[in-house]
Amino acid sequence: MDLSVFLASARARGASDIHLSNGFCEEAAGPVRLAHVRLEGRLVALDQAPSPEWILDTVLGAEARARLEQVGEVDATFTSGGGRVRLRASKARTGMSLFLRLLPEQPPSLADLTLPSSLTGPLESLAEQTEGLILVTGSSGSGKTTTTAALIDRVNRLGGRHVLTVEDPVEYIHAPLAGPITQREVGVDTPGFAQALNAALRADPDVLLVGETRDAETMALALSAAETGHLVLTTLHAASAPGTMDRVVDLFSMDQRDRVRDVLANALTAIIHQRLLPKRGGGRILAASILRATPAVRAAIRDGRTRDLATIMAAGSAQGMVSEDRWREVLFENGLTSAP
Repeated sequence: MDLSVFLASARARGASDIHLSNGFCEEAAGPVRLAHVRLEGRLVALDQAPSPEWILDTVLGAEARARLEQVGEVDATFTSGGGRVRLRASKARTGMSLFLRLLPEQPPSLADLTLPSSLTGPLESLAEQTEGLILVTGSSGSGKTTTTAALIDRVNRLGGRHVLTVEDPVEYIHAPLAGPITQREVGVDTPGFAQALNAALRADPDVLLVGETRDAETMALALSAAETGHLVLTTLHAASAPGTMDRVVDLFSMDQRDRVRDVLANALTAIIHQRLLPKRGGGRILAASILRATPAVRAAIRDGRTRDLATIMAAGSAQGMVSEDRWREVLFENGLTSAP
């Protein structure tokens, strides 16, 4: 099976992801190949698909192949079938598992999110900030990377600032539009997020994108960069915008947490928490909440009163905040979803 044709066919169906793996079937008394595509959030079985091993042999370079053999997993990107593809391969009990995320050929803009202007406006204003930390949070597959790419696209179009990204891997390629942009890939251009962030501050950046914050060291460096006059964007797994505060603090040891709350209260600009909802007519659409770092929010963070943040956010529309309930209402009122 031609890989480009296979991927183009999945794109034409509107697939966001492809899952390929090997399993064991008791009825068949032997191994079976499992193949699924994700359509509008649900996995649908495929009758035919290339094997994970064949795809890896086709697209992986020698260095990535060696990393897969050494540590049992690897992340990579390649271009085929009408766009870029993010690849995650990992060894499993029944053989190789392969997960492919189908990415658009061009980075998304905020306009591509097809949101009403009343919702696009608060996002645009965040891209116009000059310093502070913006956290984009949600579960896996909630569109965090797409949102950060759209924000970076907005910064890139506004111009006058050097954008530097550290990603694992680089998913969207941003051409320099009105200012310079530097994209670095972990494992290819730099050993890790922490090393890249330490080096980044000597490259005179105005805006930093950290593809994902996974540990205390990376978060500490992101907070430090935000405190020293840079705009820093990063993603984090969290259950809600208020819950993001606890998620950040919990990265650190108990003796560091009071200090981290103070630093976070000073450095934070906003939290975008998001999920994807079924869109009327097919596809999915962003549903988000935005928590802005007002004096009341900063005080609640310092005092550890995360339970108060939802109330502050619900009452903060004049400060550019949007609760998820309100966001859903706007989508429904504009005919974009079938239920609020």
